Amino acid sequence: MNPVRSMMMMTMAMLALVGCGTAHPNDTLCVRSYTEPDLRVAGALTGPGVDAATGKLAAGTYLFSSTYLRLSTDAAGQQTFQSAFKAISDSLATTPGLVAFQFATSDECLTARTLSVWKDDASMYGFVGGAAHSSAISEMSKLSRGGGVVTHWSGTEADATMDVGIAHVSVAAGSL
Repeated sequence: MNPVRSMMMMTMAMLALVGCGTAHPNDTLCVRSYTEPDLRVAGALTGPGVDAATGKLAAGTYLFSSTYLRLSTDAAGQQTFQSAFKAISDSLATTPGLVAFQFATSDECLTARTLSVWKDDASMYGFVGGAAHSSAISEMSKLSRGGGVVTHWSGTEADATMDVGIAHVSVAAGSL
């Protein structure tokens, strides 16, 4: 099976659980700079650039992006998120320049996190400007309760972890 498709299937299974937790998370304790106590990462880093035998990226320089979203507390907003994420997942599976991807959720904090690895900035911005991602952005006020953030940076294969993504998100400027 295509490694990106495999990852997306695991992620979709996790998405079915989003919203099953806290109806009103404590946003004073659930903040982007700390790893949520129940953060569930949907499998290992997966994608066309991940070595199947080692689960690692080849040595090199990559462009990384990480997102932190505080998801809506209402059922309609959670459904909007699930629909948007399915479209994004389907799009990622065929996006040129995607090296790897990882997704995580927290029921306690009702949050979602992403880590994506790109060949270059043109590939990343091509995805960001694509139909699925643009549609998700237009639905942000429905699927999020605000306070999210996205950031990107250049790094090496050593940066390809959710923990590094969380560190970068914690100091990123702005808010979604």
